[in-house]
Amino acid sequence: MIRIAIVGAGISGLAAAYALEQQDWGGTPPSIDLFEARDAIGGVIRTARWHEAVVEMGPDSMVDKPGGVVDLCRQLGLQSQLLPVNAEAKPPLWLRGDGWHDFPSTEVRSYTLDGGLELLPATLGDRLRHTAVYTQFRVVKVTRRGMEWFVDGSRVVAGPYHALIMAVPAWEVARIMDSEMPWLKDVQYHPRAVVGAVYAKGSFGSSGLINHTGFMVSPETGYGLTACTWLNVKWPYRSSDDVVLARTFWGPPGPDPQHWTDQEILQQHERALTSIVESHPAPLWTTLSRYEAAIPSMPPGFVAGTRRMAMDGQPYWSLLGPYLEGPGLSDCVRLAFEEADHLVGWLRTSTQV
Repeated sequence: MIRIAIVGAGISGLAAAYALEQQDWGGTPPSIDLFEARDAIGGVIRTARWHEAVVEMGPDSMVDKPGGVVDLCRQLGLQSQLLPVNAEAKPPLWLRGDGWHDFPSTEVRSYTLDGGLELLPATLGDRLRHTAVYTQFRVVKVTRRGMEWFVDGSRVVAGPYHALIMAVPAWEVARIMDSEMPWLKDVQYHPRAVVGAVYAKGSFGSSGLINHTGFMVSPETGYGLTACTWLNVKWPYRSSDDVVLARTFWGPPGPDPQHWTDQEILQQHERALTSIVESHPAPLWTTLSRYEAAIPSMPPGFVAGTRRMAMDGQPYWSLLGPYLEGPGLSDCVRLAFEEADHLVGWLRTSTQV
């Protein structure tokens, strides 16, 4: 039986496992082991709730691209849960040192899921039939022995595997695979904090900003935050009419949020909304998420090395993740399905398995 190991149960790892299971194997399907260091699957997808209000603390939208995450939702039978961005809302703004400007972006092909984006990883996990998911399994190292891979945890060594997919951040791959791909250490990650807050309706009633989906903030303004989203405007079906849902982002290119306590970040959130928008009553509810390594960025002149190895004399390995082509969920899903096609093609023609 073919055995495949996937390290990382974020959207890339989950989509890869699902895509592999959907392949026509013409016989016995492979045995897939999916390893996740945290106690839950889903990676940066995190959904918080306050009564009927839904507050995304990670990505909040899915861009409809060919072969991407929206197509995956339809495959999973979630098409009735797909909700488009509010076409009547005003687009986001950009606060720079010289005042307000239009933000050069469009969200017309964006969707969310009714009930929260965490429905996507939960559904993927439920649909896996030939994949064993191991949470709270921190991979320390992967080792090659001939044409097989072994996955070393803190107390357990799993294997052997005929193929290995690394679906974790670049710095994690560099740590786990050691000297296999030194270029991964050049991919840069920065910390981020996200504040979600619920306010009573009318809390920002006199400000025209509340009619936009949100705003970006340049560092030279000195406010500290990098962006704010009015979730009840962007996704108006996400709450009852008596609340305002705000989400603010903290981190580079603004100040490093690791230097602040949780309480200090919440205080910064309130000060910024007061200064930028207007004075307002205290929130009815707040929540905070921290990310040690958020969206990756590449240094000037960065050139990625190979992300896949399928050569004679070496066992198969490949890389997945937002540092390869883009941070969006759609790009992660598309790469995962492309990887499944490539891996199956290699397995069918390889004389070493």
